[in-house]
Amino acid sequence: MRIFIGIKTEAGLRTKLRGIQNDIRKITERGSFTRTENFHLTLCFIGEYSQDKIGCIENIIDSLASKTTCFSIKGKQLGVFPKGNKGIVYFDLEQSQHLSKAHRKLVRELYALGIIDQNRLKASFKPHITMARNVPVNQEIIRKLREYNCPELVLEIKGISVFESLRENEQLVYKEIYFKELNI
Repeated sequence: MRIFIGIKTEAGLRTKLRGIQNDIRKITERGSFTRTENFHLTLCFIGEYSQDKIGCIENIIDSLASKTTCFSIKGKQLGVFPKGNKGIVYFDLEQSQHLSKAHRKLVRELYALGIIDQNRLKASFKPHITMARNVPVNQEIIRKLREYNCPELVLEIKGISVFESLRENEQLVYKEIYFKELNI
């Protein structure tokens, strides 16, 4: 199974992101747009992992959640990760001390158990919500996306989830397979 660890978004935030995504469609005209129910913040991508070993990841998440209180982070602009003449359009979230600390602790624990490799341990962390992939980009589109007047939105971080990434009826689906609430 293909998995990742992340933060789910609440229904109200997903609705607002969908509205922003509709505006992005007008700017870009093409791309593979994230399904509304798939909006999330990735903390760590694991990749292929055996279902019978998920308990190790659950234990790491349980420990992290027990030492982390709920918090929120804001975002108010779009960004682009360019890859040649295409790119990933994302909703940019602020770097928060709480989030950075949780991310560092999570990847260290995953690395210590051999769940992720050194590349993932050392990879930079850019909190974001992916809005669209494979978007044809040029300087003009990048400029329009960066200048887009985004409303400030808040992501409430109340728990940590493990998601399975799979295809159902030819659509990408992120199925939550584990969730642990943070301390209140």
